Amino acid sequence: MQMTFPTPTTATIGHTASRMQRGHILSARSPSLPDRLHQRRGNFEQAGTKPIASDHAEAPKIRWRNVAVRCKLLCSRSPLVRPMLSTRSPIFVAAGLVLLVAVAAAQPSTTPMKMLDDVRDRRYCELFVVKREGVRLAADVYNTLGLNDCPQAAWDAIDTAKVVSQFGAFRVIRNGPRHFIMDRLESGDVARSPADIHGLAMRPVATMRLRLLDLIEKRAFYVERTIHRTTDWTFLAGKPVYELVSPKGQVYVMQSYSQIVDPSLAYADLAALGSRLKPPKGWQYRSRTLTADLVAPARGEAHIIQDELQNTYQRLPGP
Repeated sequence: MQMTFPTPTTATIGHTASRMQRGHILSARSPSLPDRLHQRRGNFEQAGTKPIASDHAEAPKIRWRNVAVRCKLLCSRSPLVRPMLSTRSPIFVAAGLVLLVAVAAAQPSTTPMKMLDDVRDRRYCELFVVKREGVRLAADVYNTLGLNDCPQAAWDAIDTAKVVSQFGAFRVIRNGPRHFIMDRLESGDVARSPADIHGLAMRPVATMRLRLLDLIEKRAFYVERTIHRTTDWTFLAGKPVYELVSPKGQVYVMQSYSQIVDPSLAYADLAALGSRLKPPKGWQYRSRTLTADLVAPARGEAHIIQDELQNTYQRLPGP
């Protein structure tokens, strides 16, 4: 722990001196500081060496340098002035984590973005590799994005129990096959090194925080979740988009449709999908053709929901 010392005043001198006299480093029988400085100067002169302080004007500087050193020693050794908060205490650790998160959030993102074009209706698969982080769970999202189109035979051959052993994970969850809806995507995560997962190349592209109940409870639909990633989804003018609108007017644009619940669901079915969905009261499904490009950005965090067919939507900026 580094300590800083203010400019000395009469009050601080008296306070410091009184505390030092009570400590076990300085005792009442120790020579006074000026006497020891004078003695040290004599020793330098006998040895033919230039003393540290050549006149009385320099003595206060040395005096306060010695006081600072002794105060540091007192804070680290003396039970009278030992810091009351241990760096290993839960309160200190929690405060440090909050500070680190705040600092990280304040820094602008400098992650380079890599673009993939012409991805509308392109097939991909994901694995959620769930690991323990203290008392919480986190899922690293592995994706075939930009590597392959997730051939069905390779996807079916993955044994999640073996993937658990491969990554030392708590659990591995399949998420796919899926198909993109955007026309172009830019990601700050696709530059990460891919992994060979039982013959299928996949790379980590995001991280999700989970509760244990998320793995136990029945999946909740039309409930917003936060995923950590840096992306831009671009939907081009003249192309259709499929959206859910919440009762508060928040708009979520579909980023992918799923063939998990209904393996026969196809891109051509999305325009009329509203007739199949049963969202909570006040929600609306709509399809529209864009008159201008639409970008759904995420800078560190994306807010997503799923419908009962596990199609995924990202919240657009706005109310």
